[in-house]
Amino acid sequence: MTASTPASAPIPVIEEDVRVEREVVQTGAVRVRIRTDRQTTVVDEPLRHHGVEIERVPVHRVVEERREPWQDGPVTVVPVYQEILVRQTLLVEELRLTPTVAVTHQAGTVELRSETAVIERQAPDGSWVEIADPDPATSPVPGPAA
Repeated sequence: MTASTPASAPIPVIEEDVRVEREVVQTGAVRVRIRTDRQTTVVDEPLRHHGVEIERVPVHRVVEERREPWQDGPVTVVPVYQEILVRQTLLVEELRLTPTVAVTHQAGTVELRSETAVIERQAPDGSWVEIADPDPATSPVPGPAA
């Protein structure tokens, strides 16, 4: 060893420390609004009208006892009675109620509504610009311009 170089000279060690910080910077904005479109269309649907046809059947027959209304196939029979002076019950008539169904077509106009999501990006001047979206199911919202 030479006199100018000590045998155990310290070797300086330098340590660097890195500090990383994140800061959220807003570079723009995106908004979604729903636009409702209306379309008038003509519909022609069959309408079913249920009703009852009433037939009065004169009977004028003396009966022993009263009977409640009954079904004769699809027809409901409602007996109408009258008591006569000799205390007999006279069946005056039977009302025969037959259900009916009539189908008619009635055309009319209806207003149909559909909603569309409109995606807009805020321009540097603060105005809002609609983003073209060719396929809404697969197109992501584009990121900020570089």
